[in-house]
Amino acid sequence: MSRFTEWINGVFNKDVTKNDFINVSTNGKKDFIVVPEMKGKKVWVRELNGLQLINFNNKVTELQKGSTTELNPSNSLELMSYLVSLTVCDAKGKLLFSHDEAKGLMNVSPSLLLTLSIKALELSGLNKAVGDITENLKKAKTSDSVQN
Repeated sequence: MSRFTEWINGVFNKDVTKNDFINVSTNGKKDFIVVPEMKGKKVWVRELNGLQLINFNNKVTELQKGSTTELNPSNSLELMSYLVSLTVCDAKGKLLFSHDEAKGLMNVSPSLLLTLSIKALELSGLNKAVGDITENLKKAKTSDSVQN
């Protein structure tokens, strides 16, 4: 057996450990976006883990319990702020915001929140949600322009 084959077997033929699972859930996919509004600084975004995904879905359900089952501009802004608090991180993957700080993120530019939210949903494999959010925001913009 060659040294290369031994190396391959040593790297790829190991049994999974508990720590392997923990590391995957805390060090999942992440990527950055260069943000012109922040003088070209990078904003790191990571994918949602399982518990965060459940909490996010619960937030969607909570926000839809009002007078309408569809997301409107105000609760879409709240949802995007919440999603940003769950996914914006430093380069090592440590979250920058707490759940308590999510409401304060509603003061951030809606276009920036949308950009970061779309990135978080894409990283989390929720591409259908990206389409739904974009479509809801288009509807909201259209209805706003008709009313003005």
